[in-house]
Amino acid sequence: MKKIEIILGGITLAALAAHLLGVPHVWIVLALSTLLLMNLYFYLGFAIYLDIPLKKLFSKSAYAGLSPLRVIGSVALGWTLSLIVTGLFFSVRQYPGARLIISAGSGLLLIISLIVFIKYKKTAAPFYRNMLYRCELYMAVALGLLLLL
Repeated sequence: MKKIEIILGGITLAALAAHLLGVPHVWIVLALSTLLLMNLYFYLGFAIYLDIPLKKLFSKSAYAGLSPLRVIGSVALGWTLSLIVTGLFFSVRQYPGARLIISAGSGLLLIISLIVFIKYKKTAAPFYRNMLYRCELYMAVALGLLLLL
């Protein structure tokens, strides 16, 4: 599923760059890629962060060694990233409320980033490092969008 995330993210960034350069009708590709990425994060974000394969998503054994707080944190991060991608979609399509959505997503992402940073400093686990990378990436995207709006 990480490959799907990388492919969709790459398509979204390429379509966003093309949209900013004025390529006609690229908004269709941008809309599809952001909507797919938004749904991926919202529904399956926790599985991406917890490294649960799609085949074992409904298997109890896939969650055996995981703490409930990691699962809750992964779900919260998935929903927050979905919110930021929604704000990206709204800002590109110039729908009202884009700034509010991105601001709410940035605030939630800041809280999650602080918690993940504290946990990473205590444990230095690769799980928290990967979550921190995503938080930094999407915080940069959100702040860039807030500056552009």
